[in-house]
Amino acid sequence: EVKAIKDADQAIALKPDWAKGYFRKGNALVALRRWDEAIEVLTKSLEIEPKSKEISTLLREATRKRAAENGEKKREERKGLKLVSDGSVVGDTSKATMIPAPSNAGGSGGVGGVADEVIANFVK
Repeated sequence: EVKAIKDADQAIALKPDWAKGYFRKGNALVALRRWDEAIEVLTKSLEIEPKSKEISTLLREATRKRAAENGEKKREERKGLKLVSDGSVVGDTSKATMIPAPSNAGGSGGVGGVADEVIANFVK
């Protein structure tokens, strides 16, 4: 995955107006569950290619998964657990809830939130 990010960074450096470079980096970041970075890069990709369903779908997926993971972190913290960045749980895990691993199947369109607002701004 790290190689994919480096390759995408090279593509972005060579052709900063090519949406696919940002999309590829965003896709790799989603796979690594680095939601904030993925959302930032995918937003840039969507600025360049505002009508791309592929980009908007992945942006929605990243936004939805970030929100779900943040909600899970809060629930686990209330149980005395701490979810660390690699997805593992620290503390008494007897009452922990598992977070599903990210999938490459694409997002679910129509999910509300920040991604829809960002997408709406570019599609107008």
